Amino acid sequence: MPTPEARKLTDFINKKELEGFDGYSILIVVDGEPNVKPISPMFNAGRIGKLYNVDGFKGKKIAYIKNPFPEEVRLVPTVMLDSNLVSYLQQFVEKTLHKDFYYSIFLFIKEVHVNLNYDFSPVFYFYESFHKQEVKDFKQFALKSYMALLKIQVMDKEKFVSDYEIQEDPRLVAELCKNKMCSSLEQVAKNYIDNFADAQQHEMSIMPNVTYLVLLKMVLIKYDRRIEDSGKIQAVYEFMIEEFGLLFAREIVLSALYFSSRTGRSIKYFDKNINIINLKHNLQATAWDILLARMPEMLLTFSSPDEVTVATICTGEEFIKEICEMVSYERIDVCKKKNFIQPQFLFNNSLMMEKLDKVYYDSIVQIIDTHVPVRTRKSLTKEYLDGLEDKLLKECSFHKGC
Repeated sequence: MPTPEARKLTDFINKKELEGFDGYSILIVVDGEPNVKPISPMFNAGRIGKLYNVDGFKGKKIAYIKNPFPEEVRLVPTVMLDSNLVSYLQQFVEKTLHKDFYYSIFLFIKEVHVNLNYDFSPVFYFYESFHKQEVKDFKQFALKSYMALLKIQVMDKEKFVSDYEIQEDPRLVAELCKNKMCSSLEQVAKNYIDNFADAQQHEMSIMPNVTYLVLLKMVLIKYDRRIEDSGKIQAVYEFMIEEFGLLFAREIVLSALYFSSRTGRSIKYFDKNINIINLKHNLQATAWDILLARMPEMLLTFSSPDEVTVATICTGEEFIKEICEMVSYERIDVCKKKNFIQPQFLFNNSLMMEKLDKVYYDSIVQIIDTHVPVRTRKSLTKEYLDGLEDKLLKECSFHKGC
């Protein structure tokens, strides 16, 4: 018999939504004390610079609902590292990190892993690397990176704090190997990397390309004199719906920042003298940054039946932090069997009013008020995306001769 609280949590569920979604589940923000310890939003890492910790759930209580009542699962707090941080942690473990960075990384590990008991995830780093090099090369370097993070996971925390060094705790090593049905840490790491390489998610591989195309269209819209400022955000929104069948919250916020000329170095100023190759490279790099912001919801497809990974993003890029702060999760719908992930967001109105020109803020508010989420989406094949890119590039006045 569900409790009154359980019934209250499920009042919002339309039973028709669940039809045909075997294995369907929801992660939702609810009232109550946080059930995951929050991390400080900023960590000063000395000469490395500031590290920003962005929690998409804003430190609130999280409930897990599955067809259709709340279910008790273990929430696993994890820090999703950007590429630079994975490299720093690996060098720390291998004792090759520059001495000027060593103490800062020690304090970072101590605060996040020892004191707050968060795991470290290199999944974003692995996705980015996997799609930029040969599989054989990827496996060689990824194995070393993952071994380093495993050694942090199974280290003797007391010795780490007292001696500033990582030494394995035999009990934790044995426990991890038993859970993974492996005979050694090396086998745990190898199995993980092999499975990762063999089981690439389609949505993961296409999302940077989708974001890149949205950004390319965004650049074209900014310099299209036929579109007034009041219609630019609407034009980006219509492009998303027409081409992909979805509203991408982070990209719509980024577009408003771009139109307000407040993206800083994240997207270089565009004029007719910029080479198309340089523009593509810059926009594609920004698209991968946006994937980092999207990783917490993507990770839910990897959660086991009795535990759910709740990820906080950690990055040195202030641009990513700013994008993430403007939207927070209200709920995330997941169906593993259909590789379906659909987050619903709350927008940070006060921050958007501060950062965006009023005309673009008003446009976003209007879109939020009128947009109706749908579950149907287009089949986004590589051929479809390549064709759309060609179409957009032909619209660029500087495309000739490139």
